[in-house]
Amino acid sequence: MKEFLDNYVRLRDRGIRPFFCVNHGPTTSMYYRDPDGNRVELQIDNFTTAEEGYREASRNCRGAPSHDDGGRPRRAMNSGKAASALAPRTLVV
Repeated sequence: MKEFLDNYVRLRDRGIRPFFCVNHGPTTSMYYRDPDGNRVELQIDNFTTAEEGYREASRNCRGAPSHDDGGRPRRAMNSGKAASALAPRTLVV
């Protein structure tokens, strides 16, 4: 999760922000547009094992959109929270 959020910060600092973020349950995605208008998805697993992901998928098969562009979980990580504490629900607002 740390690398995922570090990448968000790197892109944000260059004026590139996701147009949509979603916690799918087993994964978290940030969606961007490239200069030609194509959609690009950056995604990370929220769980360290497939079994954990399967359990979550059975509870949350559709995911939950996030109104957060990634900044809130990044600030939480900077305050000393472990990356594991940020998954899977921190991006859901």
